[in-house]
Amino acid sequence: MLNLTSTSLFLTGDFWELITVETNKYLQTAIASSSVQKEGAFKDMSVLKKKFFRLYFSMGATRQIEIRDHWQLKYVINRTPFFTQVMPRKRWQKNWSHLHFADNSQFVPRGQPGHDRLSKFES
Repeated sequence: MLNLTSTSLFLTGDFWELITVETNKYLQTAIASSSVQKEGAFKDMSVLKKKFFRLYFSMGATRQIEIRDHWQLKYVINRTPFFTQVMPRKRWQKNWSHLHFADNSQFVPRGQPGHDRLSKFES
C-alpha cells in the first residue's frame, strides 16, 4: 500500500491541512442545512485523511471497473481485500462526496458582481 510520506514530495502539509479544514467545514454546513444525515458513515477528515487517501491512491494501482468494486470479495480474480480492512466502502464514498478544497464563504454566486467561475480553483 502507498505510504503517504512519499506524497510529501509533491503534496505539502499546507495541502493536507486545506483539505482537512475545508472538507470538515463543508460537511458541517451540509449537516446544518439538513442536506446530509447527521448520523451516517462520514467521519471527521482529520482522523481519516491518511486512510482515505491511501485507498484513493491505491485505486490507481488496483484497477477496477467501478469504485465500489475495490470492496468486493466475491470474485477471487480481482479481489482487493485490504480495502475492506482499511475502511468500509460507504464511509469512503461519503467522505469522497464531501471532499472539498475551497472556502465557500469566499465564493461570489453566479450573476453577482465579482463572480469568478474559476475562484474555487485559484489559490
